[in-house]
Order: sequence, then structure tokens, then C-alpha cells
Amino acid sequence: MTVQMPRSRSFAPRRIWPILVWVLVSLLVTQAALAQSSRREQKSLLGGFSPYLSTGPYTTIQRVRASVDTDFGVSERSANTLTNLGWLFELGVRSPRVEELPGQPRFNLAGGILIPMNTSSTIGSSVTITQGQFNDSLKEETKLGVDYSNSYRVGLGVEFLIEVLPIDLQVTPGFQYLYLDSRYKGEVDSTRTFISEAPAVTRQAQAKTNLVQHFVGPSLRVSTAPVDLLGLQIDLFLEGVLLLDVAGTRETVTKRDEENRRASFNWEASTSAGMVSAGFRVLLP
Repeated sequence: MTVQMPRSRSFAPRRIWPILVWVLVSLLVTQAALAQSSRREQKSLLGGFSPYLSTGPYTTIQRVRASVDTDFGVSERSANTLTNLGWLFELGVRSPRVEELPGQPRFNLAGGILIPMNTSSTIGSSVTITQGQFNDSLKEETKLGVDYSNSYRVGLGVEFLIEVLPIDLQVTPGFQYLYLDSRYKGEVDSTRTFISEAPAVTRQAQAKTNLVQHFVGPSLRVSTAPVDLLGLQIDLFLEGVLLLDVAGTRETVTKRDEENRRASFNWEASTSAGMVSAGFRVLLP
């Protein structure tokens, strides 16, 4: 008799929607209440250049496949869409506006750190228990996942002023580079137990490998015009980025135990990924 336990699945993408709803509602409420003050900008002390600090939640979204194959009878194939949730801190600078051009464009250059809040995600796991005809049992278990580390990004964009009905928006198309650091891991365990006093027979293997992915891709940020709050100029933003892994990522690790039994782990991350962030930006004079 075989008992197959359900494989784990991640529903973390649903957590993105509260962030999006919060930002959109904040955009409308803030602009409606402070429409007049939103048109004022402090004069820069840097000859028209304006530094700023951005912060807020983010999530990266990526499809990952993983597998394990052994010569002691255990194998597993799994795939999952993983979300890395965290908090973004970013420093940037804006150039002076070009008043003569439509949209009064200005350049933005920024770089920051991405600190993960969920430090790990599961690609797939399974447990199978087989009952033998002589009351012996075989339990086979696999776990495939990823641990997240701090990552970094740099972006360049051009900001345009757009008036949509009573709301003034700043729309910034741009280009991003993302340095995504993570550790892929796998475990496999096979344990046969007997009704007699004979010792259990156990086969185990574990593997880890550090992976750094280098992504580039276009971005689009939409933010409110700055408003005065407690003596500071602050705007709210929502940003999306479409990313492409310039090198591709595929890793294989093979382990052997003392009896030369083999276990091969393979991880393959999709070459495309997405990133969504939201929050507020403090504009420094």
C-alpha cells in the first residue's frame, strides 16, 4: 500500500494585491486632499539636482524548476512560481527639468538594497510511504527550495509630468539592473523500517549551491506629484519591472555517500522575472 502525501504549493503571489490596492488608494486620496500644494517644489541647493530616498515593500516573481534523482530509488520533479517578498531602500538623484520640452522631463539615477522578508521558498516537496507485505515500510521524502539573501539594483529613468483630470502624476519609464542573490537547496531521505528488531536502512543526501543572477529590463514608475508633509516633499509610487537574466541559470550538484550511492540535484531558474514595488519617496532640497 502506498500513501502519497500532497506536494506543497505556494500561493504567495496573492499577497501582492494588498500592496497594489494600498498604493492606488493612497495615490487618489493624497492627490485629492493636497492638489494645490502638490504643484509646489522646493528649490534645490545643488543647482537643480535633487537627491531623494525611496523605501517600501517589493516582490520579485520567478518560475523555478528543480529535480532530484538517485540510484537508491528516489526521484522527484517539481516546478513552482516563487515570490521573494521584502523591503527596498534606495538612494537617487534627479536632474533639473527641461522646461521647454513636453512633460518637462528630468533624468533619474538610483541604486538600492533589497532586504528579503520571507527568507526561503519551497519549489516542491513530497512524502511517499510504502507498506511491504511483511510489515516492513519504506518512507521516501524530498524537499527542494531556495533561500534568499540581500540583493541590489541600479536604475536609470526619465520622469515626465502628466496631468490626468485633477491628479498630477509623474511617469518614469526607465531601465533596471538587478543583482539577485540566492541559495538553492535540496534534501532527499529514504528510510526502510522492519517489524523485527533489525536496524532501519537509511539513505540520505543534501546539497546547496549559491546562485547569483544578473537581470536587466525595462521599468515603469507612476508616482504622485510631491506634497508638503511635515516640512518635507514626499510622493507615493508604484513601479513594475520586466527582467531578463542575461546569462541564464542552471546548476547541477551530485553527492555520493560512504557506500558510493549517488544523488543528483538540478535547479533551473527561468530567464525572465518580474518585480513590483510600492512606497514613498522623500525628496531632499
